Amino acid sequence: PADPRTRIAACPGTPACASGNIATRAIAETIAAESPELLDTSLTLHISGCAKGCAHPGAAMLTLVGDENGAGLVVDGTAKALPAGYRPGYDAARGVAAIAAAVRGERHQGETAAACLTRLGAAGIAELYRRNE
Repeated sequence: PADPRTRIAACPGTPACASGNIATRAIAETIAAESPELLDTSLTLHISGCAKGCAHPGAAMLTLVGDENGAGLVVDGTAKALPAGYRPGYDAARGVAAIAAAVRGERHQGETAAACLTRLGAAGIAELYRRNE
C-alpha cells in the first residue's frame, strides 16, 4: 500500500510559521500512523495552521484549520471556509480517528473513503469530529 502521508497536504504550522495556530506536522504524522485507511487515493486531507491555506489552496475533502478556537474541521472546502466543528489543536488527530472509524464501519465493499464520507454527509462528519471533545 502507498504511504498514507502522500495524501496529506500540511503547511509548516507551529512553531515554524508565525501565522500557524496548530502543530500541523505532528497532527499529520499522528493521523497517518493511526488512521491510514482513511487516506486512500480518493481524497486529500489538508492540515493548515491558519486560514491562508498555503499548502493546498484548493478545496479538500477534509481540511483541519487552526485558529483562535483550536483545530476546525472543514468538509469539502478550503482553509478559508467556516469550520463545521472544533477540537483543541492537540486533540485534532483523535477527531479524525473518529471519522476514520466511521468510514471503517460504514464503507461498502469497493467504496472509496471519499465516497463513504460523501454518503455520511458534512453534518455527520462534523459531529464525529466534535464528539468526545
